[in-house]
Amino acid sequence: MGMPMVVGWLVALGEVGAGAALIAGAVLSRDILTRIGGLIVIIIMIGAIFLVHWPNGFNSQNGGFEFQLLMLVTGLYFLVRGNDV
Repeated sequence: MGMPMVVGWLVALGEVGAGAALIAGAVLSRDILTRIGGLIVIIIMIGAIFLVHWPNGFNSQNGGFEFQLLMLVTGLYFLVRGNDV
């Protein structure tokens, strides 16, 4: 994709960290961990949409940003709501 290798590693670590924070927030009932996980997802998905998927349009079957937008909105939900269900 024309990006430095370090960016790929940082994104991978961020995705693992976001998932771990969301799971830990749910299991340990720690609202702040859930919100941090949601924030990390938002940051990564904004980058994915604008740096990779935007030129392909909305449709995910053509490599578009449909799924990334769904993940961004889900991250926003976790950021705003935390563990409140």
